[in-house]
Amino acid sequence: MSLTAKCQTEVKLFMDSNKNAMTDEAKYRIRANLRTKGTILPDDAEVNALIQRELQVMEMEMYNATFHEHATKIFKDAIDVFNTTDHDGIKTAFMEAITTTHRQIQSDFWLRMSHLMVAYSQLDKQFFDGRNEYWKNGCREMGMVTTR
Repeated sequence: MSLTAKCQTEVKLFMDSNKNAMTDEAKYRIRANLRTKGTILPDDAEVNALIQRELQVMEMEMYNATFHEHATKIFKDAIDVFNTTDHDGIKTAFMEAITTTHRQIQSDFWLRMSHLMVAYSQLDKQFFDGRNEYWKNGCREMGMVTTR
């Protein structure tokens, strides 16, 4: 199951199993927003539409937080693999994983990696010292070539 599908399923299950609490939260947010704007409370049909919209907003917020949490763990696990496995072991596993995916997925992967390299190279200097300065510059150069 893809990470996206996994997160969507988790959020949907949570929203469904906590429907009353989520609806109450949506109503609270709507009331607070209307009070802030000094707006008169709309009729029941409008309130129901606002509740559904707010529930969708809450679901998207929850999805984004869930996705971020899972993706961060995946990347931390990957970094751990890279730091605790010998070069040949990583190379073999990576080549098997990347070459058994669709060509478009491979292309998307490398495009995203090049953007990550550029983003890494642009981090604040507090994240770099003599141990990783070389790679900051290397990532900038490699990323700039591939993102043109």
